[in-house]
Amino acid sequence: MTNTDLPDLPATTRETALSAPPHFMLRVSPLPWERLSGLHFSRTVAWADAVLGLEDRLREYAVPLSDAIEPFVGGETDDAHRRALINLRRDVFNLRTPRDPDQTRATIGRLPAELAATLLEWLEISVAHRRRRREGADVFGEELIERRRALQRLASLPVLRKGIMLASPSLDEMLPRYMTADPSSLSKRARRIERSVSEYVYRTVAKTSPFSTLTAVALGGFSDDADGLLSIDADALGENRLVSHTRLNLAILARVGEAIIADDDLLDDLPIAISSGWTTDRKRVRYMRRQRRVGDASAAMTLDTFDENVFFLAHSDIVDDLFRLLPAGATRKFSEVRRLLHEKSPHDRAVDDVRRYLRHLVRLNLVTVPMLVVNIHASDPIRDFGDRVARLDRPWAKTLTEDLHRLNDLVAGFIGCGVDERRLILRDLHSEVKEMLSRLGVESPESPRTVLYEDTTLPAGAVAANTGSWRDGAAADLRQVARILPLFDAMSSHRLMARGFFHARFGRGGRCDDLVKFTHEFHLDVYDQYLRYSFNHKSFIDNEYQDQENWFKMPEVTALDDARRTLISEMRRRYAAHGDDAHELVLDQDFIDTVAAKLPPMDDDLDPRAYFVQVGDVDGDRRVVVNRTYTGLSLLFSRFQHCFPASDGVDLAGALRDHLREITPEGAVLAEVTGGYDTSNLNLHAEVTPYEIVCPGEISFRDPQDQIPVEDLYVVGDEETGRLTLRSKRLGKEVIPVYLGFLMPMALPEMQRLLLTFSRTRIASLDLWSGTDQPLGDAEIGGHPRVRFGDLILVRRVWKTDPSNLPEGMVGAEGAERVLGWHRWARTHKLPRYVFVTPDAVDPDEDDEADGAVRFGKPQFVDFEDYFSLGLLDNLAESANRRLVFTEMLPDSEGLVAKGPNGERYVTELTIEINEAGMTK
Repeated sequence: MTNTDLPDLPATTRETALSAPPHFMLRVSPLPWERLSGLHFSRTVAWADAVLGLEDRLREYAVPLSDAIEPFVGGETDDAHRRALINLRRDVFNLRTPRDPDQTRATIGRLPAELAATLLEWLEISVAHRRRRREGADVFGEELIERRRALQRLASLPVLRKGIMLASPSLDEMLPRYMTADPSSLSKRARRIERSVSEYVYRTVAKTSPFSTLTAVALGGFSDDADGLLSIDADALGENRLVSHTRLNLAILARVGEAIIADDDLLDDLPIAISSGWTTDRKRVRYMRRQRRVGDASAAMTLDTFDENVFFLAHSDIVDDLFRLLPAGATRKFSEVRRLLHEKSPHDRAVDDVRRYLRHLVRLNLVTVPMLVVNIHASDPIRDFGDRVARLDRPWAKTLTEDLHRLNDLVAGFIGCGVDERRLILRDLHSEVKEMLSRLGVESPESPRTVLYEDTTLPAGAVAANTGSWRDGAAADLRQVARILPLFDAMSSHRLMARGFFHARFGRGGRCDDLVKFTHEFHLDVYDQYLRYSFNHKSFIDNEYQDQENWFKMPEVTALDDARRTLISEMRRRYAAHGDDAHELVLDQDFIDTVAAKLPPMDDDLDPRAYFVQVGDVDGDRRVVVNRTYTGLSLLFSRFQHCFPASDGVDLAGALRDHLREITPEGAVLAEVTGGYDTSNLNLHAEVTPYEIVCPGEISFRDPQDQIPVEDLYVVGDEETGRLTLRSKRLGKEVIPVYLGFLMPMALPEMQRLLLTFSRTRIASLDLWSGTDQPLGDAEIGGHPRVRFGDLILVRRVWKTDPSNLPEGMVGAEGAERVLGWHRWARTHKLPRYVFVTPDAVDPDEDDEADGAVRFGKPQFVDFEDYFSLGLLDNLAESANRRLVFTEMLPDSEGLVAKGPNGERYVTELTIEINEAGMTK
């Protein structure tokens, strides 16, 4: 699909050429949908249907019969009979079975014959309803044993055990106790385990979040010969076809580096250098101080973070001597630098004082230890780190290298092992990590909770998509939707803030050569305050859109606000004309054109987009359901590059490099921003951009000619358009930063955050309903219909409710009553059997006006006919304190298109990238 021309856009849009990589990514469940059938409480649901059917019949009698009884109450002089009639009327109206049916028959017998006959019919139904209701406990009790056995069998599947072993070691330890427990009598602790097990089962079957064996990924290719939007080799699907790829947790290397630096003898052996990006004047040395904050070793994902700020160090004799010993780019052993500084002035510089001073400079990050930096672009970062340490040719370095190689071998041996062997390898890994740190002098060493990460893939060549089907259908629709996505781009406001600040400081057509100073002043003067404001800003009050704060009075900000109001107005108009019974609201080309016309010009030379979508059958038509939009430029491939090495026949990294070269605007170069996070596995990937921007304090392993130091960059404004351009003095070209890690841009250090305001990174979450549908208020439930544009489902159908509005006694019910309560509620409000539920997780003690942000948890799959699933729903309802949002499963179970050799169905999700480039370069 590289350089495939899609249908021409209407004349109202700019002329563009579209390009996409030749590959896409597929996420797929390892277990077929049919695995959930064993958890279906079919008999209990049939009982509930029977109960609800009788309730429906009783409801038909409620108003007419209660009205018919009323005249006889007022004219009755017998107090006892009058009270009996009043009770009868209340029982009829409230769908309640009388306590004494025989006494009730006697009361009915004193009424006129026609009314009495109808009341006797009602009574028989009411008695049958009570009898059937009481049967529920026995029906459920018998079925629960069968379903628990089915869940126990699922929990024993290797594909689940392997994934749980890495995701939740504590649950893995408790699973044997649950799998061997008597299903007719579980302890409270065993029921908690059961709840956790069921959650992993639903995650594995119904969701596509890649992790270990719980969800696999595959590399798909576009082809003219492929069948439709998605073609998957049936024989490649299933838990037994997964190919494992493992890596050691890089956070371990951060602990190794800290241990080495903390030991005086080991530090003496290490080459040191002056931190990159420093400048000096007569009085001070200025550099970017970067401090690592070590992540929580007990967390499933250990993530070290960085604080970054401009730091000044006064000139002194020892500082000047240090800079002479370590000119730019030079390294010397710590021991040698320490000795030379002492010998320069032995009477004034005691050996121990020099050591302490140099250590202080290491802590302040003016002095760095390049050898301890991890090369995130290495094919094997652990081996690369160990081999570099080995070149010190010291006994401890040799031992450390052997330790790291042994860890790598254990990680590699993890592949292909069964559950019990894997558990032993994990035990050995934890032990080896502790022993390695202990040999480096760490007292009471601690191993990260997660010592290795695993990804699984389908066999190569199993997935394809037809080029023409995408080009002429979904891709063309995605191009149109992309025209309004700048309205929701979280990066747009940050870009405009940087532009406004630059114009205020340097003028519309000005130039800034000191990017470090610009970064520092930008954050200090406005940006940090803006971030705090943005966090607390309410975009909607009383369902009306609120303007962004336009601190620099920029017309682009005003235009974005106007465009958002236009979108809301157009959505309201269409929603008002939408029939209440129609479950789908269809948007047309006029909607896109009207909203897009209001948007201000942004960076039109390159618009990279990536989409998380699901292909499936919806209401008899093949549709593409949009789950999420994100940025392109190969980012969504980077996380899994290591799973598809060139040796497997497809050079993914090479194909991505070629694609990025093709779409780079003329007169510009793409340069990666690594983010400085060298000990997170999320940032590991091959080099795909021709250059790398080296921020102050960073170490790059690329050839010098492929590095662009920040001091080589300058910013220049365009007098006519106001657009800012980042340019390289050495290359004489525009530099477009590209971030390929998986941390949110706002989580990056200051310099990287500023650089990304010059990037083409797009983070847009399509939001068509805010300001359009009415707030829930006191209603029990609200929601909005599905939204479609062409072949795209942009928004699924949604129902929302405040947990406090749920019927009393429903949440927290047990057994058959839980199934009946939720089944009744779902049927009343016409919810489908399968939904995803998202709880609002706002702190109940938090002032509603204090924060405009909505904090939702992760969507939880729910089957209204599965008791275990309803238990999870109960927990969500009890923990949510504002609302629960129910979203239809789409495509539903009948619309899944990935099928195994026996017709079994699998949940899948694609990530497809479309990088739209302007024709004028």
